[in-house]
Amino acid sequence: MLWGNKKRIRGQVAVELFMLIGILALFSITILLIASDKTQRVYLDNEYIASKDFGFSMQKEILIASEVDDGYLRNFDVPADINGIDYQINISNGSFVLKTSNFEHIFYIPYVAGQFNIGALNRINRTAGTIYIN
Repeated sequence: MLWGNKKRIRGQVAVELFMLIGILALFSITILLIASDKTQRVYLDNEYIASKDFGFSMQKEILIASEVDDGYLRNFDVPADINGIDYQINISNGSFVLKTSNFEHIFYIPYVAGQFNIGALNRINRTAGTIYIN
């Protein structure tokens, strides 16, 4: 009879061990999912802020050219990416749109002839009251 109790105790210990391992695994997976979600949010926040700041700097270049006299000329670099984030810029009728894979920002500007060349040196000038890019 004593032998049967030892088998039951061993069986109970094994069941409790598997339950503990299962609970720990579930807890670990939950922690990993929460950390992954927070990491994704931080990445998106960084992408939003970096792309918005870059758009404001491009808008500022155009606004400066619109406020100075004819003959203004400036060369500036438009990087191939923004902190490792690919993007596109399209100028049309009083605004430009800066798009990343997750965001689209619209910036209002005066009329501009031309487009930005991404990943290259760009030239902005003002001639006869018109702003030209490249």
